[in-house]
Amino acid sequence: MKNMSLEQKRELLLRLIQGENAATPAKPSGPDDVAIIGLSGRYPMADDIDAFWKNLRAGRDCITEIPRGRWDHALYYDAEPGKPRKAYAKWGGFIDDVDKFDPLLFNIPPKDAGLIDPQERLFLEIVWEAFEDAGITRASLHERGAAPPVGVFVGVMYSEYHLLPGGSDGSRESVLTPSYASIANRVSYFFGLGGPSIALDTMCSSSLTAIHLACESLRSGGCELAVAGGVNLSLHPNKYLSLCEYRFASSDGRCRSFGDGGDGYVPGEGVGAVLLKPLSAAVRDGDPIYGVIKGTGVNHGGRTQGYTVPNPLAQASLISGVLDAADVDPRTISYVEAHGTGTSLGDPIEIAGLSRVFSGVDPERQVRIGSVKSNVGHLEAAAGIAAMTKVLLLFKNKQLVPSLHSDVLNPNLALANTPFRVQQHFEPWPQPQVVEGGVVKTYPRRAGISSFGAGGANAFLLVEECLPAQGTEASPDGEDDGPEIVVLSARNEERLNASVRRLKNYLEAGGAEAPRTSSGARAADAALRLRDVAHTLQVGREAMEVRLACVVRSLEELTRKLGQFLDGAGERSVEELYFRDARRDGEGAPRPLRHDEQAPFAAWARNGDFRSLARSWVAGAEIDWRRVWDRPRGRRISLPKYPFERRRCWLTAPPPAPPERGAPQPAAEPRSERSTARAMFVRQTWLEQAHAPGSGRSDALGELLGRERSALLLFGRAPSELDALKAWLSASGIESRAAILLVLPGTRYRELSPEMVEIDPDSPQDYERLAGGLSDRGAAPTVVAFLWGLSLGHADVPDERGAVASKLADALRYGVRSVFFMARAIFARYPSEPVRMAYCSPGGGEMLDVVSSHHQAVGAFLRSAAQEHPRLVFRSIWMGDDPSDVRAAIGAAMTELASSEPAASAEVLLKGGRRWLRALVRQPDERADAAGAAPGAAVFKRGSNYLLSGGLGALGPAFVRHLVERYDAQVFLLGRRSLGAADLERLLGPISRSPSVEYHRVDINDFAALRRCFAEIREQRGPLRGVLHLARSVEDRMIFMKDPASFERVIEAKLFGTINLDQVTKAENLDFFVMFSSMASITGLGGASDYAFSCAFQNGFAEMRSRLVERGIRSGVSLALSWPQWEQDAFLDPAKQARLRAAGFELLDAERGIAALERALASGRPSVSVAYGDEEKLSHLLGVAEENRVEASGADGQISASKAPRAPSREEMQGWSDAQLDSYLKRLLAEAAYESHAR
Repeated sequence: MKNMSLEQKRELLLRLIQGENAATPAKPSGPDDVAIIGLSGRYPMADDIDAFWKNLRAGRDCITEIPRGRWDHALYYDAEPGKPRKAYAKWGGFIDDVDKFDPLLFNIPPKDAGLIDPQERLFLEIVWEAFEDAGITRASLHERGAAPPVGVFVGVMYSEYHLLPGGSDGSRESVLTPSYASIANRVSYFFGLGGPSIALDTMCSSSLTAIHLACESLRSGGCELAVAGGVNLSLHPNKYLSLCEYRFASSDGRCRSFGDGGDGYVPGEGVGAVLLKPLSAAVRDGDPIYGVIKGTGVNHGGRTQGYTVPNPLAQASLISGVLDAADVDPRTISYVEAHGTGTSLGDPIEIAGLSRVFSGVDPERQVRIGSVKSNVGHLEAAAGIAAMTKVLLLFKNKQLVPSLHSDVLNPNLALANTPFRVQQHFEPWPQPQVVEGGVVKTYPRRAGISSFGAGGANAFLLVEECLPAQGTEASPDGEDDGPEIVVLSARNEERLNASVRRLKNYLEAGGAEAPRTSSGARAADAALRLRDVAHTLQVGREAMEVRLACVVRSLEELTRKLGQFLDGAGERSVEELYFRDARRDGEGAPRPLRHDEQAPFAAWARNGDFRSLARSWVAGAEIDWRRVWDRPRGRRISLPKYPFERRRCWLTAPPPAPPERGAPQPAAEPRSERSTARAMFVRQTWLEQAHAPGSGRSDALGELLGRERSALLLFGRAPSELDALKAWLSASGIESRAAILLVLPGTRYRELSPEMVEIDPDSPQDYERLAGGLSDRGAAPTVVAFLWGLSLGHADVPDERGAVASKLADALRYGVRSVFFMARAIFARYPSEPVRMAYCSPGGGEMLDVVSSHHQAVGAFLRSAAQEHPRLVFRSIWMGDDPSDVRAAIGAAMTELASSEPAASAEVLLKGGRRWLRALVRQPDERADAAGAAPGAAVFKRGSNYLLSGGLGALGPAFVRHLVERYDAQVFLLGRRSLGAADLERLLGPISRSPSVEYHRVDINDFAALRRCFAEIREQRGPLRGVLHLARSVEDRMIFMKDPASFERVIEAKLFGTINLDQVTKAENLDFFVMFSSMASITGLGGASDYAFSCAFQNGFAEMRSRLVERGIRSGVSLALSWPQWEQDAFLDPAKQARLRAAGFELLDAERGIAALERALASGRPSVSVAYGDEEKLSHLLGVAEENRVEASGADGQISASKAPRAPSREEMQGWSDAQLDSYLKRLLAEAAYESHAR
């Protein structure tokens, strides 16, 4: 920072605060296409690429239990999640012999090799094989200099070898210093490469990002040839303990990519590499080509609703950018190898991103999708290279393979009206055909490959098969027409025998599949030929000390002579077969010959004296085969690789035992010690701001409305509001170029004028048509103001369910549902455009009825929406004066949206020229100690009757047991499912058999059925003393993906279920009426906006019911308790757990949860939130102010805005000194570093 200017520091601060989400796709044109000329890899149950293909073709699930050679999983395994120091997962995809290595081949002493991370050793071997696959030797690399411009790029994300016993005990033999860099640097060192040498970690997108960087380096001239790939091993139980603690791992050992029932991924191992070269150079040099990379790109998802939550908009932006840069029509892509981790939410989000890109593709085209993770598990850092390898094999074989465990698809996949179909069978892969200008055009097979890192780093590759038209052969075609010299060598006779056996088996199998050529062709002209075998072994293999050569005239003769050699025959018994071990004969390594010494070999070649050539080579001569022949005699093809010597190179200590209680935990991301976590009680209140409305004005609104393609939507009630809006804009001096549209509620979609339209509030299609109409006019809705809710003020209605429900239905129609429909249409059509939204409500923020409860909850919906759309700014505004003054409301909405406040989204109360913001304050007298003990008298009464609705799959069982065992209570459980005795015992345990527990099947959303059920309970068991309303529905999905029916299902139980329970119990003398809400109601929750809204409604309802208690219309404490995540929560998502823990939250256990409920009830407050974890971090995260600060810092118990934690604006930073900028920048960087470490 010392060398940064003030302006540079300001810009860096703004980027850190706001986040940037710019895709950075490469921009290749045809000449910048990159050829894949070498390929190698090892994957679960596949020691090479051929075995990998056989497994894919057969639809083989390569997942097994953890091998005993890694660690004894029985010491850690427990099928029940949540057990400390235990893992509920014991499965994975594992590669064999990770402890084995050929150290002497790579000039490494065996003792030293045991200290090298096996990931480094494996990648070194795989790169050797990739060079062999391309027919490239170290000698050929160094023809033009000592340090050829060859780059190495490798992705890696775990380093666990040093965690093994013996890895860090202080002795010289065990001092391991794990470094990712060494994985790439070791390759560059051994092969003598002078290009970039980079190991990188972007989590699960690491290896695909490595390929992207390699392509970028090739295109920029940073290197002429590049190695790229990834490696991933599971060597220590640490990974499994961590994955299971955060519930990332699959519970049944199946990676169900796109399939139903997926609850996590299965870790897998793998190592793979590709050799890359500009396509033009590859064709020129006659390199074998697996495929062509047409485009690559990387980006980040920016700020989403959580650190590990993917952003489908960013994914779509990335893919679109790559296709645009490559000038490739999505219609020509017929397969996508998806990230597809097999989670119920992650897979649909990926499909949503793809659907945006392929929205113009006819659904009948059937773009196939699949994921190799279903076969081998999630290879984490090596996932991308495994996916690319699969696609290249699909190209090679022109066939598609099944994606496993997808017979029953994930019901959340929105595949309807898209071209995507999950590939479920093994079948031919035809070339795509597209009608262009009335002519059917056939394209090469093309595939997209996606890799998305858990931290938001995305990568995408566009790959195409290489057809003969893209290049010419490096040698003439035709049948073998003469003798050839076939040469093989190895470090010792044992390895030579293994090489001979590999080649013989390959030939007997018909050469496996037909080999690739420089044009990628695999037709009859590319059938295995003797000349290609001979040429590849001559120029594409290292010449070692122990050698075999034979002169043959056909593949059959070669196969026969190789068999004779393996049977012990030698030169004397087999004509034209020559063998020599230079080491045994005391001659050592072959001596390189000068150029002029190659002349005799060339003469022998011209004269057809192949026997002399073969004898000389076997004797140790270094023959430059390229110069010997007057023309290329064949093409380099893919042949069996060198058989490495499998010597154990490993730490000698035994596998680790499970940690003892109290011992340091092996997990890389340990949970906070339970003793340090505290329960912190907070509540929402209004805090007056120091400035009046409009004093924070900026030109932000003017900038938006000054854009050529901007639009301003006003959801109003009368045409006169259009004039009021224009008058405000004029008076404010805003030079608007925006299209202005007044949206009126009606019965159908009607365009009344260019500036006025009428829509049906209940029709999502009308909102989509509204957004589409703006798009047709070249405009995007950048400012949206909702004033429909102003007409829904408080009005006394009969305290009767029908009247209350009707009032709420109107509020939904003109309130949150209209906001949802409009946001859904905007987010889907304009994912990257800035947009500001204002929602105006009547009243002073008091919860007078269900309508005001609804209005409060809209703020939670908008807060969630802002977490999904990175460029959304919102205001939820309470008009505390005359709500019928629409002109004032328009002015207030526009003024708020013009505000420069960096707290870009807020809930505001305007009244009497004063302004308040909704904020959180701590309740100091209600803090819990570490044990969570609750003070005061017990709120539950012994022997009483309590009603508990829903929650049996999550929190309910803990409260049932508590009430029955501690208070001898009678508990009546309500649920919509049909549950028998066995079901109840599975959910509740033995207590389900107690006569104190009754289950009644009833849908609480059905008022008539609930009333009948309640009457029956009361008649048979007597009056109730309390209600615990736990019922909920969670259907996580981003707003633009969420269908209206799903929205209604989620809000039903917490809105109408709450009203119904209140109505049937309103005559009871209750001690309490408790609703289980969520922290999402105050923080928002991207991907669950409907759930956040529903919980916030309950918060408002509790306040409303408290007012009824004060009036004597209800009885008992009304409480909406907003919970954090529970350990017992059935809806727990692993990604949510990870981000919550990183932010300072701990999972609440049953004991502390029950204590928190009793404490909250004792407080008498209607709406309370409990946060559990690191108080300091949580206070900072939530922006909590101490209640005593509120009372002491301003008149009337209010606090000035300067006290509220928020990020500074650009304008504020203009006045900061260099020291101030340094201080704040260091703070942000420290926080970022902490979060990165914590995650």
